[in-house]
Amino acid sequence: MKKSTTIQHQTALEQQNAVQRLDVKKRADKLMNYFLIGFFAGGIGLAFFFDTWLIAFGIGGTLLAAYYTTKITLPNSNLYQYVLSVVLALFMAQFIYQMHGMFEMHFFAFIGSAILIAYQNWKLQVPILVVVVLHHAILGYLQDIGHTQVYFTRLDYFDVITFTIHIILAGIIFFICGLWAYLLKKYNVHLRKINAELDKARIEAETACNAKSIFLATMSHEIRTPMNGVINMSSMLAETPLTEKQREYTNIISTCGESLLNVINDILDFSKIESGKMDLEKEDFLLRNCIEDVLHIFSAKSAETGLDLSYRIEGTVPDQILGDELRLRQILTNLIGNAIKFTNEGEVFVGVRTISKANDQYELQFEIRDTGIGIPADKMQRLFKAFSQVDSSTNRKYGGTGLGLAIAQKLVELMGGRIWVKSEPGKGSSFFFTIQTKGKSSIPDVTNQRNSKHEKLPGFFSEIYPLHILIAEDNLFNQQVIVHILNKMGYQPKVVENGALAVAASQAENFDVIFMDMQMPEMDGLEATRAIRKALQIQPVIIALTANTMTGDREKCIDAGMNDYIGKPIDLEDVVLKLEKWALHKMTG
Repeated sequence: MKKSTTIQHQTALEQQNAVQRLDVKKRADKLMNYFLIGFFAGGIGLAFFFDTWLIAFGIGGTLLAAYYTTKITLPNSNLYQYVLSVVLALFMAQFIYQMHGMFEMHFFAFIGSAILIAYQNWKLQVPILVVVVLHHAILGYLQDIGHTQVYFTRLDYFDVITFTIHIILAGIIFFICGLWAYLLKKYNVHLRKINAELDKARIEAETACNAKSIFLATMSHEIRTPMNGVINMSSMLAETPLTEKQREYTNIISTCGESLLNVINDILDFSKIESGKMDLEKEDFLLRNCIEDVLHIFSAKSAETGLDLSYRIEGTVPDQILGDELRLRQILTNLIGNAIKFTNEGEVFVGVRTISKANDQYELQFEIRDTGIGIPADKMQRLFKAFSQVDSSTNRKYGGTGLGLAIAQKLVELMGGRIWVKSEPGKGSSFFFTIQTKGKSSIPDVTNQRNSKHEKLPGFFSEIYPLHILIAEDNLFNQQVIVHILNKMGYQPKVVENGALAVAASQAENFDVIFMDMQMPEMDGLEATRAIRKALQIQPVIIALTANTMTGDREKCIDAGMNDYIGKPIDLEDVVLKLEKWALHKMTG
């Protein structure tokens, strides 16, 4: 397998080299067209000095014809490049003659030599060198024996020493140009090899990243599915008559389940951010409500420990801002949770103020201040590193994955801000972060911004919103959970265990809502949804019911034709809100 991969890599590299050589050839050919036109035009320009029009048009035209004829008649050969080398040398000879031996015209040989470097072939320097040597030897000799009209040089006598030095210097220049062409080709080959290896490494990295994403999605599903049963069953158990000891055990089960779920969520979020697949929403929301909701989560715990939990929003801060409320809550929850965890007495304070404002664009600064144990200065640099705690004793005493602050930092950066901390051991810590947002000073109608609170399982719900519901779920525990929830709401749903049965059931009965699991045997939820969308005239609302939470899962559901999405473990309030939303849509639509 490894040998086969190596052979494929070598073949790909050879193909890349062939493509690169062809590209070099095309670019050089295009460049030569401009230079040859310039040389021919230069000959015409020099004809004005000594009326050498016949030489300019006759010799110059013949040289161009020789080059292009060879190139056109032998398109698959490199012979035209060697003809070009001779042509450039003869142009030099033409210019020397036209200017009656002016010494400066000899430099055109060096110009031609430099031009040929574009082909990255050192062998092209040989023909031009041979022609230059023959030209100088023959015409120098003829002029020395009295044939002055060859116009080789304006010197009275071109002796052997002068000729030898001239040719040696010219040879050195041609050698340098040839070496340049050789090294350019060599380095380009080396560079292409490095690029090929980088491409190979990139492909391997992308493959590994995709494998990691698949692994995380699979593990998320496999862990969330039983966790759905654990958390929701313990919640249902808590609603039954229990002894004090049984209720204590039930609360422990729920707490442990929630803790494990938080760890899973942290790992998935960190993976999304690291892979660049974390996209932020852009929606208007009330900042005050956002902060109050987060503080409400910790109100019971702070009351138990006697901590004062307070917040202050300065008057310059807009009431309504544009952004991702869920991710802002996640940042605040991480920071406030840490503050409470590491504070035994005193207070935890949340402050928000405006740093700058331009039209409706705001830069807001948040401060989470506590009177806890503080952070030593030499431990500060470890705070925002993934899977890192201030020290191992902290991890043992307070727990945590070490991902919370790393995730918070990444989210803050995605919001166009930065995060930093000031702390003094024994006196407490202050975490600061900024975000870029758009704001509105007017408070919108609160009833339009926040969903009214429901009882978790309102038994009268089905009377207000009568719905015929189908559940497509292969896992027995998940079936029991969702059926129990819907029974408590007054519904009697029908249950099937795979997508094929869901399609058959939807064709036999008219369902208002279908809760569709994504991963099922025989036919998965996506395929079943597509089949239902094609087969039925009266379409039900299809809500995805899945443990998959990776980036793109929601888009897959919507693209398949699903209307909405509920993640596992199932949030009871989420079920109520989704059913209310789509029941109202059905009634008004």
